[in-house]
Amino acid sequence: MLDRLVLIGVFAGGVALVYGISMLTTPYRGLMKILDRTVAGAALCFLCHILLYPLGIKIVQTPFAALCAGYLGLPGVAFSTFVSLWP
Repeated sequence: MLDRLVLIGVFAGGVALVYGISMLTTPYRGLMKILDRTVAGAALCFLCHILLYPLGIKIVQTPFAALCAGYLGLPGVAFSTFVSLWP
């Protein structure tokens, strides 16, 4: 049983290593693209927060909200706001 776990761990580590190397070596793919979209999402969340706060709508400003807004746009802002209000 332990041998199987070690083998699975070695394969998972190899896949993660290849994925990490490919994300770092390809220009404008991987980490920089994620970072750019997160920053754009954070700016969108901040802009929506400024515009909608006088109406009583509070937009959360978390890394999850920034990722959702960066990849989905305004629906991502609405989704992250919905998730933050979920009990």
